[in-house]
Amino acid sequence: MTTPDEGRDTFTFLTYTWDVTAAARLAAEEPVRTFEVQSALQLLPFIRVDQVHAATVDLAEPVLLAYLKEVGSPLVIDGWHRVWRAWDTGVRTLPCRLLTEAQEAQARLYGGDKGLPPRAARRARLLEDRGARLEEAARGD
Repeated sequence: MTTPDEGRDTFTFLTYTWDVTAAARLAAEEPVRTFEVQSALQLLPFIRVDQVHAATVDLAEPVLLAYLKEVGSPLVIDGWHRVWRAWDTGVRTLPCRLLTEAQEAQARLYGGDKGLPPRAARRARLLEDRGARLEEAARGD
């Protein structure tokens, strides 16, 4: 997804957000490897894919992967339309580039040790404050 105010592509999954534009630049010198499409299919139902656009993507362009220790496997952070098209057309592998741990941390905007996105952080603080007030009320403070 492109954020118009910043002119960069981002990808958000759960509480993680990456600057895909920066990630692609960082990974440009990484070797092109082979990615098994099957390994991403369990997450595909949770990713918004424009199937009309997916039908036009170039499957020769490498998918961008980031390894997340919390997930335990590489996660596609750029290339879901290519994954969908490969699955739809029976292609079993795609070229990919895997970000190093340092590159992933540099491209990640939110999530993991970088904390929650601002809106989610505000919501968490509100819930924490509410919980503290409920505890005080229960104690009779």
